[in-house]
Formats: sequence, C-alpha cells, structure tokens
Amino acid sequence: MRKLILSLLLSLVAPSVMAQGFTCSTGRPSCLGYGDKVVDQNAVCFSNATCGYGGFVCKSKLDDVVGEYDRIVSSYNDLVRKNRSLIESAQEIVSRNSTLTSDYNELLARHKGLTADLEDKAEQLRIMTDNYNLLLAATTRPSGTRPKDKAQKKGN
Repeated sequence: MRKLILSLLLSLVAPSVMAQGFTCSTGRPSCLGYGDKVVDQNAVCFSNATCGYGGFVCKSKLDDVVGEYDRIVSSYNDLVRKNRSLIESAQEIVSRNSTLTSDYNELLARHKGLTADLEDKAEQLRIMTDNYNLLLAATTRPSGTRPKDKAQKKGN
C-alpha cells in the first residue's frame, strides 16, 4: 500500500519537475515556468492586452489594422511634408512682402522729397514772376507818354 501511495506521489510530482527545464536542439538550455508554451520561430507575440475573448489573436486579423495604421502614418507624413512646404512658401511671401514694403517706403520718402522740391521751385517761380511783373510795370509807362518821349528825343 505504501508503494502504491509513493508511486502515485511520484507520478504527480515528476511531470512538474520535468516541465521546469529542458534543452533546445540548438544546445542552449531554456527554462519554462508553469503554463508557459513553446511556439514556432515564426510565431508573432502580442502583449496580454491584445488577447481576444479566446485568449489569443490571430495575426491575420491584425493585418487589416496594421495596413490601415500604415496608411494613416503615410497620410500623416504627407500632410507634414505639405505643411512644411506651405510654411516655406509663407516665409518666402513674408520675406517678399517685407522687401516690397521697404521699397515702397523708400519710394514714398523719395516722392515726398520730390514733392517738397517741386513746391519750393513753384514758390520760387511765383516770386520771380511777381518780381518780373513789378519790373515790367515799373519800366512800362502809360502808352501816351512814352512815344512822346521818343519823339522829343528825335527832335532834339
């Protein structure tokens, strides 16, 4: 009876002892814990959070999700490139606007200077015209007196 109990105990303990360690065909030993599984080298591992109701997820079910993710990433990268291009264009426009504003301000200052010079010249011309008219009025005699003076001079 004792032998029977011992053999039962050994049959229960032996599998758990044997599951604690083994040697791979490559010669590198590996230890597995209780409940660990050995999988094929092509197996895809997921975190526990990805497990479905049945405790695992098939890679083929994730292919569509991964494809969609890749498309979204590609679309995002395209938008980033377009945004950078737009930023560069906007910076070029700002630079051109700054140059045009500077040119405009220089032309406006020149215009104001030329306008002031023109107004000065116009004032000088008015003064000269007024002086000319005064000189003309001073040298011109009434029409009846002047010829008489000329006639008197001829007669003498």
